[in-house]
Amino acid sequence: MKTIKTTILISLAILLLCGIPTISMANELIFEGTLNDAEGRPVADGSHFFDFTIFTAPAGGTALWAESHNNVNIEQGPVDVTNRIDVQTVVVDPGHGGHDVGAVSRRGIMEKDVNLGVAKELRRYLERESDLKVILTRDNDSYLELPDRAEIANSSGGDLFLSLHCNSWFNDGAHGLETYFLSPARSDWAKSVEAAENQAGRPAGPDGGGDDVDFIVWELVQNRFISSSSQLAETIQNDVTRDLGLPNRGVRQAGFRVLVGAYMPAVLIELGFLSHAQEEKRLGESSYQRELAKAIGDAILTYREQTGSGGEVADD
Repeated sequence: MKTIKTTILISLAILLLCGIPTISMANELIFEGTLNDAEGRPVADGSHFFDFTIFTAPAGGTALWAESHNNVNIEQGPVDVTNRIDVQTVVVDPGHGGHDVGAVSRRGIMEKDVNLGVAKELRRYLERESDLKVILTRDNDSYLELPDRAEIANSSGGDLFLSLHCNSWFNDGAHGLETYFLSPARSDWAKSVEAAENQAGRPAGPDGGGDDVDFIVWELVQNRFISSSSQLAETIQNDVTRDLGLPNRGVRQAGFRVLVGAYMPAVLIELGFLSHAQEEKRLGESSYQRELAKAIGDAILTYREQTGSGGEVADD
C-alpha cells in the first residue's frame, strides 16, 4: 500500500507541475474507470488496483483523481522499490519505419535505416556477449504505431525498453548523444524533441496527437519505474559518450508517447545528429553502427550488474 500511495503522490505532483489543476477545480467528467492493460487485466500492484477519474476544469486543463483498492486477487506485478531488477529480456525499438522515414540528412541518409541498423547490431552483440534475450519491435522496414511498440515490449515479457532515434536540427553545429526518460519536459529543447518524436507517422493537426487521457493514465504507470529509468538513462549516456568520445548532451526528460505504455524501465536514445556533417557520415556507416551498439550493449550489461542481476557472460 505504501508503494501505491508513493506512486500516486509522485504522479500527481508531476501533473501539477505541468499546470494541471487540482480536483477541487473539477468540472465535467471525461473519463472514469479502472486502468487495464492490452489484455483487459487491471494494472495492479499486488492485491491492489487503480481507479482513475479525469475531469475538465473551469480554468482549463485537466484534473485527475486516482484511488487504489484492495481485496482483489491480482498477480503481483513489478515494483520499483529497491531498484533491484532481474534483467533477462531487453526490448529494442528501432524508431520510425515504413512510410515514416524520420529525419533525413542532406546526403539522403534516413533515420529509420540508422535506427534499425544499430538495433540489429545491438541484438547481435548482447546475444553473443551475455545470456540476455533481445527482442526488436521491428526487424525490417515496417511501420508501427507508437503504442504498439510498447505493447510488444509488454507482451514479450520485457525487463528493459530502449527506443533508438536520431536527432536533426536547423543549427548544423549541434551534435552529440542524449538519452531521455519519461517525465514532463523541463527545457524548450526537450519539448521540441518530444513534439517531433510524438508526431512520428501521424497526420498533422488536432487529431494527430493520440488520446490525451490514455497518455495521462499510462504516464502514471510509468512513474513507478522513474527511478530505474533515470538510472538506466544515466548509465547509457555516461558510458556511451565516454567509450566513443562523443559530446555528452546529458540525460533529459520528456513525455515521449513511445515510452508511456511500457510497463518496465524505459529510455529513448538520440544516437546523434543527421544534420551535422560529421555525425551524418558516421551514422550511415555500418562500422560506426556496430561501435554504437557495442557501447550501448556494454552500458546495458553495466546497468544489469548495478541492479543486482548480473546474469552470465556467454561463452566465446
